[in-house]
Amino acid sequence: MPSKENVPIGLPQDEFNTFPKGNNYLFLIAINDYKNGIKPLHNTVNDLQKLKDCLIQHYQFEEQHLKILTDQEATTAAIDQAFDEYHDILTEEDNFLFFFSGHGHYDERTKIGYWLTANSKRGSKQSYLSNHVVMAHIRQLKARHIVGIVDSCFSEALFSDKGNSTPIDRRYNLPSRWLLTSGRLEVVSDGSLGGHSPFAKALLSQLNFPNESVIWMSELCSKVTKAVIHSSDQTPRGETLKIPGHQGGDFPFIRNGYTLDNRPEQTTAAEKFLRRFKVALRPPLSSFMDHQNRLWVYNYHQAQVFSLDKKDAVSRITFLKQEWKNFFPYPQKDKLVASDWEGNLFMINAQQKEASTLLSAFTPQSLPVHLFASIDQDRFVTATWDGKITLFEKGEEPKAFLSKQIGQIFHLPIKIVVVKAPDDNSAVSFLIVDQAHHIHWIDRDGNTKDTWKLNQAIVDLWAYHQNQQCQIIALTTEQVVLLQENQDQRIKEAITLSSSVASYAHRAVDQRSVIACSNGVISWLTWNPFGIVEEDNIKLSTGIRQIEAVYDPERPGSLLALGLTTEGNLFTTQDREIKITETTGNQFIVLDNDRRFIVQLGKEAVRLTRMPIISNRIFSVDCSLPNDTFSKTDYQNATILVKNTSRYPIPYLKATLVDNDTIDSAGALTADYEHLEIDHSAELVFSLKGTASGAIPLRIKVEIYDDDKVIPANTQTVTLQILVA
Repeated sequence: MPSKENVPIGLPQDEFNTFPKGNNYLFLIAINDYKNGIKPLHNTVNDLQKLKDCLIQHYQFEEQHLKILTDQEATTAAIDQAFDEYHDILTEEDNFLFFFSGHGHYDERTKIGYWLTANSKRGSKQSYLSNHVVMAHIRQLKARHIVGIVDSCFSEALFSDKGNSTPIDRRYNLPSRWLLTSGRLEVVSDGSLGGHSPFAKALLSQLNFPNESVIWMSELCSKVTKAVIHSSDQTPRGETLKIPGHQGGDFPFIRNGYTLDNRPEQTTAAEKFLRRFKVALRPPLSSFMDHQNRLWVYNYHQAQVFSLDKKDAVSRITFLKQEWKNFFPYPQKDKLVASDWEGNLFMINAQQKEASTLLSAFTPQSLPVHLFASIDQDRFVTATWDGKITLFEKGEEPKAFLSKQIGQIFHLPIKIVVVKAPDDNSAVSFLIVDQAHHIHWIDRDGNTKDTWKLNQAIVDLWAYHQNQQCQIIALTTEQVVLLQENQDQRIKEAITLSSSVASYAHRAVDQRSVIACSNGVISWLTWNPFGIVEEDNIKLSTGIRQIEAVYDPERPGSLLALGLTTEGNLFTTQDREIKITETTGNQFIVLDNDRRFIVQLGKEAVRLTRMPIISNRIFSVDCSLPNDTFSKTDYQNATILVKNTSRYPIPYLKATLVDNDTIDSAGALTADYEHLEIDHSAELVFSLKGTASGAIPLRIKVEIYDDDKVIPANTQTVTLQILVA
């Protein structure tokens, strides 16, 4: 059960939302597996899971404020205890939504309703959970808004009267107590095996495919009630509870990325965020993006791992040791390698809760590991303070790595670069930079291939092969230097920069770099075996803290730059035009592996924005209907094929039947599909019949979303012809 002590440190909520300041707590209960003479149900747990996914993925609910009880977990005592704990957790700024799906019972003599729980016995009311107990909790909980959704027989008994609902005009700021039940004092349907109950189907349809970015509880009650009445024999009831806690307010379901007033979530007019991650770690923070496009944020005590399509951390790791020397990202294995002051080396797994694998144990001669460079997912190389270079390779055991010292240099190593042979990735060598401005080139057996001595401190090295020769470029504090291997003239060419290097970004695939100098000048450089070429340069009116380079696939040959100024503001460059956006508290930025998103890290929060200088990907689809003949009297399944004709996979699409007065649907008018590959087709099924005979149009609106489900990248409307006989 979450507690207030575990609430993450983050930006104040009112920086993002006009009204809501508290947390949204979610308590979900579902029981299929009844025993003790009570008939089992089929769909309640599936209904719960889909509701949970919908609220977490699309609305402002979070995993850390979620509690679920299913099947044998959901006993009378466990449910009552969970409600008890919420009395200590909720504040007057928080909101609380509970959901129960299972059997219900109504006693005609006492006029009391009950929930049948996992340990209930048929005919034994003492084992049931009384509505009086549930309502006692609701009356005393301190939340601003409380919403109950109950999908069970006789669930109307939770209401204290049988009146009709009252229109609610005053909304968020006034507290409210709402209840939506699947029926009146009646038996309700669990639905067909493997599907959803009629009530859950209508509820999920309204939440998954809203017309607005905010759905008020009063509106949800009305829409769900109408949908269920239209499709089944049960009559839901949704309205406020006539108890002292209700003061005329209404609860909003707010889509992720939006505020209460229907605007995209933002801090300033210039700064729009797709998502904000709540970071429960104290600064200073470090981060990296792993092979699965997950963001690691860590300090010396804990790490959080975020998936860009989820609001909350998918993993949280506590480092049990207190004295760490260094952390090294291992993106290919989606792990973090950690060294301590005693000379031990560990591998930390996002699926574990502590440093899980000891790679190299302490010996009396050990010094802390100072540098780390990954070769591939099975090999990496390290350097210690005293210059020992060690190669680690995967052993036969699942978690074992074998290590051997391959060399030692005499000065403190400050950089390791892995050089792979162009025709054999297993053949590797290493460029090692030391504090005395030497570059040592050694092979995997420790043999020296070459050595250089430069006159300035070396910031970084890049190596690539051209015509079977290895080209090595050194970036020093004030120069870019092209080195020659085993030649009398050790330096082939050097370009002096306008001032000292502040930040840089390198693109190995086409040997290009963007270098930012401390005076605000940004230079685009490329090189070949004949020398170094400065392609372009521009100057910012401010200093630069960090720079990154991105390639726009819609503009071949482009290499665009963006980064942070010394004040922490985000800047972008495109076609020599510089744009600076005022932002709040940025320490540094991280780009996702596809270079389509920017992750902005501040002292206490992480915010995700779409890459502003990359052209929007253009998506397109074709629609077809293999069976185009329908009845005027009976509903038939219409399978509409939506084919991806784009140059990119479609992350998510939603198809809606629109403006079809001559078509009647027995189910939802909207269907969706995730991850549609290029040239593949999605099969979307609608239950239809015609209301007029002959050839009539069937109009379909297809909304295509690029990586998020907030704003469509583009929309197409397709008209098909069908024949109604």
